[in-house]
Amino acid sequence: MSRLSNKHKGKRTLDRNAVERLSPQTNWEHQQAVNAWLRRNTADKDKTAIFFTLKFHRKNDDGYGKAGISETYASKIVSRWLNRLDRELATKREVARGCRIERVVFKHKGFSGENLHWHGVLLTDGDADLLLGKCKRYWQEERGSGWVDAKRSQFEIARHNYSVSAYAAHEVYKLGVEDSWSLEHTNMPNDGLRIAEKVAEQSKHKIIWLRELRMVMGTIITYLHLCEAKNRGNNNLPKDKDWATKLALLLLLQAEQHEQSSFI
Repeated sequence: MSRLSNKHKGKRTLDRNAVERLSPQTNWEHQQAVNAWLRRNTADKDKTAIFFTLKFHRKNDDGYGKAGISETYASKIVSRWLNRLDRELATKREVARGCRIERVVFKHKGFSGENLHWHGVLLTDGDADLLLGKCKRYWQEERGSGWVDAKRSQFEIARHNYSVSAYAAHEVYKLGVEDSWSLEHTNMPNDGLRIAEKVAEQSKHKIIWLRELRMVMGTIITYLHLCEAKNRGNNNLPKDKDWATKLALLLLLQAEQHEQSSFI
């Protein structure tokens, strides 16, 4: 097990799996990609950013130490809190159709790997102070479950939208983007990773189509060479370039139809 610094010695144990996840190149690439996406979609926003941290208690577990809240139940509490904020700006039917506050939300597990909490940023063009007050009040009202730690949770209006968004996402490198980015709580016009996944899928189809197009063009070139060789060998034979041109147009048309069907 890796050594703990003096700051953490005797306080909590280090999550070995979390440390092992720090090194993969894939997670680092995910972190860079997420930061780039946040820079494009939050840095130039004219809207005010409200940064939040949602914390939870750990409860005594029948003399066996303290147990943390399950991720599934904690996620439901976060969803309920965000839905109440959405209902401040839209009706229930509009919220169901996707009319929600713009936001990015990320799950964190902390240094120990057991400190489950969420960081996120709400983007609003309305009264930020009013929304900030409702964030605090609604989260305090979730204390009835006994899990919500309203005292350690934080809510504040940010000065720089991208800076707080990047901080909210800083555990992507540790957990991986699939586990860290809370897509069920995120709501952005560009729809975050769903757009990235769609682009990746389209790129995959495009690569397949280009590979098939190269095969088609190779067939056309081979046919043209055969026509020229035949015509050079016997001057009495009719010229076949017109037939080659018609074949090329036919094959290109088929390739174009395949491309359109791949991107539907």
